[in-house]
Amino acid sequence: MKNNDFVFRQQISGGTARAMSSRGDLSGALVACTLAIGQHDRGRSREAVDLLRTAIGLAHSAYGKDHPIEACCLSLLGTFLLKQSGPDHAAEPLRESLRIREHTLPADDPDIAVSLHELGMCLLQQGAHEESIVLLRRARDIETRAFGADDES
Repeated sequence: MKNNDFVFRQQISGGTARAMSSRGDLSGALVACTLAIGQHDRGRSREAVDLLRTAIGLAHSAYGKDHPIEACCLSLLGTFLLKQSGPDHAAEPLRESLRIREHTLPADDPDIAVSLHELGMCLLQQGAHEESIVLLRRARDIETRAFGADDES
């Protein structure tokens, strides 16, 4: 597995992912995002964050700003930064992910609920309780409309 990891990192740093993305192919961004998850799972937080920033740049190259793949990468970046550096570093990418998703997806899309929940939890850690509650309720409402209410009786 280490050899595969090395080959993928070489492809990213060597420009293969950038070349794919410059042709309008999101594969490079998706490869970088997938590698970031793997690095994070291995405890390599800095490498994961660097790869996600690369993935965001590749998504920009492939489809311009505000693509849903960019929102996904920003969401992951925010959750990784929340664990690595705390809520002050995570809030900005989580807000940006939510903004993009609200701009590009239908109002009841479950991905919007994910962004609302992530940002709500981040703000809760920052002590912004009122804003956090508003976001978490919105997330719950979207999830209920999308998946139905949980019956816990």
